[in-house]
Amino acid sequence: ERKQSEEVRSRLAAIVDSSDDAIIGKTLEGIITNWNRGAEKIYGYSAEEAAGRPISMLVPAYLPDEIPKILKKIRLGEGIDQYETVRVTKGGKRLDVSLTISPIKDSQGNIVGASTIARDITERKQAEEEIRLLNERLEQRVWQLRLVTDSAPVLLAHCDTERRYKFVNKGYAQRFGTSREEIIGRRIPEVVGEEAYANFKKYVDAVLSGERVEFETEIPYKDIGQRYIHAAYVPEFGEQG
Repeated sequence: ERKQSEEVRSRLAAIVDSSDDAIIGKTLEGIITNWNRGAEKIYGYSAEEAAGRPISMLVPAYLPDEIPKILKKIRLGEGIDQYETVRVTKGGKRLDVSLTISPIKDSQGNIVGASTIARDITERKQAEEEIRLLNERLEQRVWQLRLVTDSAPVLLAHCDTERRYKFVNKGYAQRFGTSREEIIGRRIPEVVGEEAYANFKKYVDAVLSGERVEFETEIPYKDIGQRYIHAAYVPEFGEQG
């Protein structure tokens, strides 16, 4: 049984040591007792440098209360799962990390320390920030585009292959004396009327077959009566053509 227990401990130690994540053991006072190769790789300290030092050496100065709060939860037997925070390497570089912290118990079930598994998520956080900034710029461009289209003295509309409206500008909605929200999602005949649609259905069919179509016709406005317009229907192609 002793030999089997030693073999199990040996295998567990090998697994811990070969992990790319930082696996750290510490006392209830926050003193480092175990430090695997993953921790060396992530934080830059060797096991000899880290052992016996407070885990707070990894915490940035602006988070002075973080370790005491974590250790308080551990003493109560509570674990912490995938907690995202910031840590500092030996060289002073700040890393975004995800921490999973669990109480360590002795054979009598007493809590004697804590184990921490830390994963470097810096690249993921940077990617998320880049996506956030990209979305902000996209929203700004959409807002600018909408401002331009709403102030343009033309009627603008975008429909899908099912002849459903995906976008209309303010002028297009005003032509029918309604709002954009009332038009988006509806089919062209439902908005312009079946009789009016019959007059230019052939042009819609043509543009949906891939042709650019331009023509002149007369259309009714809700408040100002009939008006002649010059219309241009332009096909939109997907990635596959």
